[in-house]
Amino acid sequence: MPVRDVEILVRMPDGGIVKAQCSSWSSNHCINPNPGQWPAQIGKHDIRLRYVIEGKPEYNSDGTVKNPGKSKEHWAKFRFEKN
Repeated sequence: MPVRDVEILVRMPDGGIVKAQCSSWSSNHCINPNPGQWPAQIGKHDIRLRYVIEGKPEYNSDGTVKNPGKSKEHWAKFRFEKN
């Protein structure tokens, strides 16, 4: 679920750990990720974590699924903090 401000610790491919912060003041959406591995894109000044939001499914009158909800992929952008 998207949130407003989040700080995370990121283990980089070289083994180093850096702090990163996400603020949703523009069109960027933030997430509060659970610990673990996440699909990511690393940029020069930021890292983007991929997350998926599941849409609402449609049901038949007998309770069976008529159409599953559409999944929508998003990327949350975290900027690296300066030390």
